[in-house]
Amino acid sequence: MARLTTIKPMISRIAPRMTAAAATYSPDTRGDWSKLYDMRSWRGEPHGLRWRTLLRDHFTCQMCGKVEASTKRLIGDHLVPHKGDIRLFLDPDNVWCLCASCHDVECQTIEAMLFDGDEIRSAKISRRVVGFDGVARTPKCRWVDQRRKA
Repeated sequence: MARLTTIKPMISRIAPRMTAAAATYSPDTRGDWSKLYDMRSWRGEPHGLRWRTLLRDHFTCQMCGKVEASTKRLIGDHLVPHKGDIRLFLDPDNVWCLCASCHDVECQTIEAMLFDGDEIRSAKISRRVVGFDGVARTPKCRWVDQRRKA
Protein backbone atom coordinates (compact mmCIF):
# COMPACT_ATOMS: atom_id res chain seq x y z
CA MET A 1 0.00 0.00 0.00
CA ALA A 2 1.31 3.44 -0.92
CA ARG A 3 2.20 5.99 1.68
CA LEU A 4 0.32 9.26 1.98
CA THR A 5 3.53 11.25 1.91
CA THR A 6 3.72 10.76 -1.88
CA ILE A 7 0.64 12.97 -2.38
CA LYS A 8 2.35 16.11 -1.07
CA PRO A 9 4.86 16.44 -3.95
CA MET A 10 2.08 15.98 -6.50
CA ILE A 11 -0.02 18.74 -4.96
CA SER A 12 2.90 21.15 -4.85
CA ARG A 13 3.39 20.67 -8.60
CA ILE A 14 -0.29 21.27 -9.35
CA ALA A 15 -0.74 24.37 -7.16
CA PRO A 16 1.39 26.79 -9.27
CA ARG A 17 -0.50 25.80 -12.41
CA MET A 18 -3.82 26.41 -10.70
CA THR A 19 -2.90 29.94 -9.60
CA ALA A 20 -1.61 30.84 -13.06
CA ALA A 21 -4.89 29.70 -14.62
CA ALA A 22 -6.86 31.75 -12.12
CA ALA A 23 -4.86 34.89 -12.99
CA THR A 24 -5.41 34.32 -16.71
CA TYR A 25 -9.18 34.07 -16.41
CA SER A 26 -9.59 36.92 -13.96
CA PRO A 27 -12.81 38.90 -14.48
CA ASP A 28 -10.96 42.15 -13.75
CA THR A 29 -10.27 43.56 -17.21
CA ARG A 30 -9.17 46.98 -15.93
CA GLY A 31 -5.81 45.73 -14.74
CA ASP A 32 -3.91 47.05 -17.74
CA TRP A 33 -5.88 50.31 -17.96
CA SER A 34 -5.34 51.45 -14.39
CA LYS A 35 -1.71 52.26 -15.21
CA LEU A 36 -2.91 54.93 -17.65
CA TYR A 37 -4.36 56.96 -14.77
CA ASP A 38 -0.91 57.18 -13.14
CA MET A 39 0.66 58.77 -16.22
CA ARG A 40 1.97 62.30 -15.85
CA SER A 41 0.04 63.39 -18.95
CA TRP A 42 -3.18 62.51 -17.09
CA ARG A 43 -2.45 63.25 -13.44
CA GLY A 44 0.17 66.03 -13.66
CA GLU A 45 -1.06 69.04 -11.66
CA PRO A 46 -0.42 72.02 -13.93
CA HIS A 47 -0.42 70.34 -17.35
CA GLY A 48 -2.20 67.01 -16.94
CA LEU A 49 -5.39 66.35 -18.87
CA ARG A 50 -7.48 65.80 -15.74
CA TRP A 51 -6.43 69.14 -14.25
CA ARG A 52 -6.95 71.01 -17.53
CA THR A 53 -10.43 69.47 -17.79
CA LEU A 54 -11.34 70.55 -14.25
CA LEU A 55 -10.18 74.09 -15.04
CA ARG A 56 -12.00 74.17 -18.37
CA ASP A 57 -15.25 73.04 -16.72
CA HIS A 58 -14.78 75.43 -13.76
CA PHE A 59 -14.79 72.58 -11.20
CA THR A 60 -18.47 72.03 -11.99
CA CYS A 61 -20.17 68.69 -12.57
CA GLN A 62 -21.39 68.72 -16.14
CA MET A 63 -24.43 66.57 -15.32
CA CYS A 64 -25.91 68.11 -12.20
CA GLY A 65 -24.14 71.48 -12.01
CA LYS A 66 -22.68 70.89 -8.56
CA VAL A 67 -19.56 72.94 -7.84
CA GLU A 68 -17.01 71.05 -5.74
CA ALA A 69 -14.36 72.77 -3.66
CA SER A 70 -12.33 69.57 -3.29
CA THR A 71 -10.81 68.22 -6.48
CA LYS A 72 -10.71 64.76 -4.90
CA ARG A 73 -14.48 64.58 -5.34
CA LEU A 74 -14.32 65.46 -9.03
CA ILE A 75 -13.69 62.89 -11.72
CA GLY A 76 -12.42 63.34 -15.24
CA ASP A 77 -14.86 61.02 -16.99
CA HIS A 78 -14.35 59.76 -20.53
CA LEU A 79 -17.43 60.30 -22.67
CA VAL A 80 -16.50 57.32 -24.83
CA PRO A 81 -14.86 54.58 -22.72
CA HIS A 82 -11.25 54.31 -23.83
CA LYS A 83 -10.79 50.58 -23.04
CA GLY A 84 -7.03 51.04 -23.09
CA ASP A 85 -6.85 53.11 -26.30
CA ILE A 86 -4.31 55.84 -25.53
CA ARG A 87 -5.70 58.20 -28.20
CA LEU A 88 -9.18 58.14 -26.67
CA PHE A 89 -7.69 58.32 -23.19
CA LEU A 90 -5.76 61.54 -23.86
CA ASP A 91 -8.32 63.22 -26.14
CA PRO A 92 -9.41 66.47 -24.40
CA ASP A 93 -12.76 66.43 -26.21
CA ASN A 94 -13.47 62.99 -24.76
CA VAL A 95 -13.10 64.04 -21.10
CA TRP A 96 -15.48 66.07 -18.97
CA CYS A 97 -15.77 66.90 -15.28
CA LEU A 98 -18.26 64.99 -13.12
CA CYS A 99 -18.95 64.74 -9.41
CA ALA A 100 -18.44 61.33 -7.87
CA SER A 101 -22.16 60.61 -7.44
CA CYS A 102 -23.03 61.35 -11.09
CA HIS A 103 -20.07 59.30 -12.26
CA ASP A 104 -20.78 56.33 -10.03
CA VAL A 105 -24.53 56.20 -10.69
CA GLU A 106 -25.48 57.81 -14.00
CA CYS A 107 -22.40 57.12 -16.11
CA GLN A 108 -21.78 53.61 -14.87
CA THR A 109 -25.43 52.74 -15.57
CA ILE A 110 -25.19 54.11 -19.10
CA GLU A 111 -21.95 52.25 -19.78
CA ALA A 112 -23.43 49.01 -18.43
CA MET A 113 -26.51 49.27 -20.67
CA LEU A 114 -24.86 50.41 -23.92
CA PHE A 115 -21.89 48.95 -25.73
CA ASP A 116 -21.33 51.27 -28.71
CA GLY A 117 -19.07 54.28 -28.04
CA ASP A 118 -21.23 56.76 -29.98
CA GLU A 119 -24.38 55.62 -28.17
CA ILE A 120 -22.67 55.99 -24.79
CA ARG A 121 -21.43 59.47 -25.72
CA SER A 122 -24.90 60.59 -26.84
CA ALA A 123 -26.59 59.15 -23.76
CA LYS A 124 -24.15 60.88 -21.41
CA ILE A 125 -24.46 64.22 -23.19
CA SER A 126 -28.26 64.00 -23.15
CA ARG A 127 -28.14 63.89 -19.34
CA ARG A 128 -26.30 67.22 -19.24
CA VAL A 129 -29.07 69.65 -18.36
CA VAL A 130 -27.34 72.28 -16.21
CA GLY A 131 -25.00 74.98 -17.50
CA PHE A 132 -22.16 76.71 -15.69
CA ASP A 133 -24.51 79.41 -14.43
CA GLY A 134 -27.01 76.90 -13.00
CA VAL A 135 -29.61 77.62 -15.67
CA ALA A 136 -31.12 74.65 -17.47
CA ARG A 137 -29.87 74.34 -21.02
CA THR A 138 -30.39 72.06 -23.94
CA PRO A 139 -27.96 69.18 -24.26
CA LYS A 140 -26.38 70.77 -27.34
CA CYS A 141 -23.02 71.96 -26.17
CA ARG A 142 -19.36 71.76 -27.07
CA TRP A 143 -19.47 67.95 -26.82
CA VAL A 144 -21.96 67.50 -29.63
CA ASP A 145 -20.33 64.96 -31.84
CA GLN A 146 -19.18 66.59 -35.06
CA ARG A 147 -18.68 63.19 -36.69
CA ARG A 148 -22.43 62.56 -36.79
CA LYS A 149 -23.06 65.67 -38.89
CA ALA A 150 -20.69 64.49 -41.60
